[in-house]
Amino acid sequence: MTTESHVQLSSEDRAELEGWVAGRNTPQKLVWRARIVLMWADGAGITKIVQTTGKTKLTAYRSCVKPILPRKPCMLKEISIECA
Repeated sequence: MTTESHVQLSSEDRAELEGWVAGRNTPQKLVWRARIVLMWADGAGITKIVQTTGKTKLTAYRSCVKPILPRKPCMLKEISIECA
């Protein structure tokens, strides 16, 4: 049984997530969640995401479904993620 999600990101959202991943002061939890969302958007499968990030399948699926809401005041924009 294979259930793959497809994530669609706008170019602005993608740029913001990539900035969080590259940022030196971004909390690690936000970095790995952003990395997972970017991998979903690039069409990576669940196995590849789990192998690359070292996170569980459940974490990968949650990162796709759960909106990213960082606690830093400079990043209080909610990223719109559509999982299909």
